[in-house]
Amino acid sequence: MNSVNRAVLILNYKDPAIEWINQVFPEFPVLLQEVNKDRTAYLTSNKAAETEESINKWLKKNFKSLFEEELASWCTDTDLWPSTSSFKTFNSWFSIEYHSVVFDTLQNPIVRETF
Repeated sequence: MNSVNRAVLILNYKDPAIEWINQVFPEFPVLLQEVNKDRTAYLTSNKAAETEESINKWLKKNFKSLFEEELASWCTDTDLWPSTSSFKTFNSWFSIEYHSVVFDTLQNPIVRETF
């Protein structure tokens, strides 16, 4: 196994996010526990995740793109999105989990895909 020179950031949904999802798709309601079972993992630099202070600094610079990525994973119609311009709103929608040690358990190369 080899360590990877990245840290992992995971956004866990809170109630306001679930309320929005269920408002947009009332015919397919979801529960908080269901949504948080399998989350998207974002790789960032080790330096950004060294301390809670450093991750908050990184988040303040990058929260908007993370917020938009999460919204787009549910609904591509941006007219149905809430405003993503507030760090306060971001924090009310997501709790942050970060891990500064990442191991690659495979020998084959990592393949990058652009979405």
